[in-house]
Amino acid sequence: MERKLQTVVFLGMGDPLLNLDTVLASVERMADNQLSALGWRQITVSTGSFIWGEGFSQCRNR
Repeated sequence: MERKLQTVVFLGMGDPLLNLDTVLASVERMADNQLSALGWRQITVSTGSFIWGEGFSQCRNR
């Protein structure tokens, strides 16, 4: 029986927004269609909103 990865959640590793560039780079790589990767809806980044305003604006500008 072969198992296939279906979802990824960034959670419980400190606030992802404190390491935003690295987290976004890994999300972009996982969602890259050329790698037959996951879709954007299968990747979740959970945050405690440590720097929500600044982090959110950086995400939207990518």
